[in-house]
Amino acid sequence: MVRPTAALRSLLLLALLALGGALGAGPLAAQQALPEPLRKALREDNPVVAVVNGSEIHWNDVVLSALDLPAEYQAQVQALFPALLGRMIDMQLIADKARDEGVEKREDYQSRLRQAENELLREVFLTDFLAGKVSEAEVQKRVEVLTAGGQHEEVRIAIIVTAGEEEARAALRRLNAGEDFGTVARQVSIDRSAANGGELGFFAQAELQPPEVASEAFSLKPGNYSPVPLKTPAGWTIVKVSERRMAEPLSKAEVAARIRRELTRLALDQLLVELRSKADIDLFP
Repeated sequence: MVRPTAALRSLLLLALLALGGALGAGPLAAQQALPEPLRKALREDNPVVAVVNGSEIHWNDVVLSALDLPAEYQAQVQALFPALLGRMIDMQLIADKARDEGVEKREDYQSRLRQAENELLREVFLTDFLAGKVSEAEVQKRVEVLTAGGQHEEVRIAIIVTAGEEEARAALRRLNAGEDFGTVARQVSIDRSAANGGELGFFAQAELQPPEVASEAFSLKPGNYSPVPLKTPAGWTIVKVSERRMAEPLSKAEVAARIRRELTRLALDQLLVELRSKADIDLFP
C-alpha cells in the first residue's frame, strides 16, 4: 500500500478537525445523497483495512470519511485512500489516548456526548418520519398544477403557530396592540420559521400548506394578518401577507423542491403540536 506523506495526512487531519468531522460514516443526511465518486468507491464486501489497538477500520468507513472534504478531494477518493486511511488511524490513536487519560469520565465530555446522542436520535427518527409524510405522488400532482399555463399569483407570508387556541389569541391581542409581527413570532411561535420572525417567503396557492392557510393568505391584502386564529392540523395559526406579485412559472424541479419543503414544514409542525400536547413542560423566567 502506498504510504501517505506526513504533510498530506496533516492537511486532511486539520480539515477534519476544522469542519468538526467525526470518525466513521458521517452525518445521516449526507449518506442519503452520496456524491457519485464516493458512492462508486463503496464496496459490498467492506473489508477490514486496518486494526488500531484492536479497533477495526473498514474500507467503507474510509471512503465515507471523505464526506467532510471539498468536492475536488472527493473526486480523487481512490487516489487519496491511503491518506484518508492514515487520517482515520491518527484519529483513532487520538481517541485511544483520550480514553487512556480518562477523558470519557469528565463532565464536559458527558454533556457533549448527550448532545451528540440527541442529535443522532433526532436525525434517525425524522428521516423515517418524513419519509412516510411527504408523498411524492402529492408533490408531482401539485407540480403539474403550478407549472401549467403562464404567470401565476404569489403571496409573501409570515406565520405564527401555537399549540393552543388561547396562546394564539394572546399573540393576536399583542399584534392588535401594535407589536411587531416578527417579534411576536420569535417569542411564541412553534413553527421552524420563528427564528426568522415567522417569514416563509413567496408561495403560489397550490403549494402553500395546509389548505386553510393557503385560502387565508390569498384573501388578505398586503400588510394585513388574520383577524382570528386559524385551527389547522399544524396548530393555531396567524397568517400575515406582506406582498403579492405575479410570477413566471418555475421549472418543475424548482417547484417540486418548494413543495417538498412546505410539506416537510407542515409535517414537522403537526408532530410538534402532538408532542407538546402530551409533554410535561415547565418554563422558568
